[in-house]
Amino acid sequence: MELLMPHQTVNGIKIYYEEKGTGEPLILINGLAFPMDLWFAQIEELSKDFRVIALDNRGIGQSDKPDEEYSIKLLASDAVGLLTALGIEKAHVAGSGNSQQADSCGDGDGRPPIDRAGEAFLGKNGQSHYG
Repeated sequence: MELLMPHQTVNGIKIYYEEKGTGEPLILINGLAFPMDLWFAQIEELSKDFRVIALDNRGIGQSDKPDEEYSIKLLASDAVGLLTALGIEKAHVAGSGNSQQADSCGDGDGRPPIDRAGEAFLGKNGQSHYG
């Protein structure tokens, strides 16, 4: 399957993301200062079972870099906005770095769009440890 590399406008800025695979959606969320490239070793394997969506947070990589204060809540809002723009109502999530962002992905009415949350800790040689 071809790797798609588009942008979506979310919260007034362009968010860069890549999408690969089919199945239930799985969004890969990074910490504040890490680009989506952090997931390169996992995307291929995960895309065998999931529709994997990896994004560059605002201010990182190929996403827009507005000159404003960034917060976990804002980055979480961007992730939820991306899912919404892609027509995804629920998704699995894997987070690295600031897992608070994954925990903050509510939609404002107390109902999170995330079906099941988990954290992925990347170890040496690209090994993943899920918890």
